[in-house]
Amino acid sequence: MLTLQFTVTDETALATGLPPASFAVTVGPAGSVAPSYASFTDLTGTSRQYRYTWSVPVAPAYSTVGYSIVVADAAGNVQNAGASDVVTIGNGVSFVSLIITML
Repeated sequence: MLTLQFTVTDETALATGLPPASFAVTVGPAGSVAPSYASFTDLTGTSRQYRYTWSVPVAPAYSTVGYSIVVADAAGNVQNAGASDVVTIGNGVSFVSLIITML
């Protein structure tokens, strides 16, 4: 199980509840099963931490995975973050954390 945690900070208050439909989160190579939304934590009115989980397939045909995150705020500002081959499967790494600041 891989946990992807990221913090989104904006100049105005963030929507409450589930992540907005404008968020696109992927983990693994193209065609992988989508990660599951796990939880959020309100840090301040303008900062929120989101957590997603992704299960590593049994006997995967690859040895590393990456992620991609695209977030948009109510004003239509878009930010993205991502990396390929950032986690090596089987090395005991199960947590990735990053910060995204909306402009």
